[in-house]
Amino acid sequence: DWVQVGNMSDAEWEKLNGFMAFSYMETLDGYAQLLEDTGFSVVEMEDLSDDFVRHCHVYQDKLRDELKGMVVEHYGMEMFQMADEGLDMWVKAADEGKVGRGRWIGEKV
Repeated sequence: DWVQVGNMSDAEWEKLNGFMAFSYMETLDGYAQLLEDTGFSVVEMEDLSDDFVRHCHVYQDKLRDELKGMVVEHYGMEMFQMADEGLDMWVKAADEGKVGRGRWIGEKV
């Protein structure tokens, strides 16, 4: 899942989460605690943030190069610009080490 991996202001957190359909972002340790609180033991926890940064740039390039025409045709220029601005926020936050991705493996106890 996408996670907060660095410090950010409340305004940054709210802006990033406001762009998401499910507006909530946990930390790596926060997700581990949620697993433990719901009856799981954490078998493995992995920070995949470096890969996430790379993929954010891939997503942005794909939107701007390959998908722009389709998005504009089906949803309009305003929707494309909103998507581009939102994705740009995520790319910058990833580049700054504020957001990343994590993977957890839990076992029901």
